[in-house]
Amino acid sequence: MAGYEEELRSCTGGSYRIAINIPGISHYSFTDWPLLEAKNKEDFEKGAKAIELLEEYVIAFFDKELKYAQDTILDKRATTLAGVAVMKYGR
Repeated sequence: MAGYEEELRSCTGGSYRIAINIPGISHYSFTDWPLLEAKNKEDFEKGAKAIELLEEYVIAFFDKELKYAQDTILDKRATTLAGVAVMKYGR
């Protein structure tokens, strides 16, 4: 992990690390699998909520980096969501 942190710190343009540790969200939450494999309405709703959360952070990143937005969820010092941590490196 120390090598990973050092790589993020050494990015000349700056970098972000977003850690989402919420039950029901995993690496595959970036796909439609949680929705396609849902066995009931509750599973489907958890999958949909995970996708919404992930989309919010991805959109904020692109808004910041491509549209130069200044007030995104990435700029907030503390997130209001338990289980979500945003770390900013550089710039």
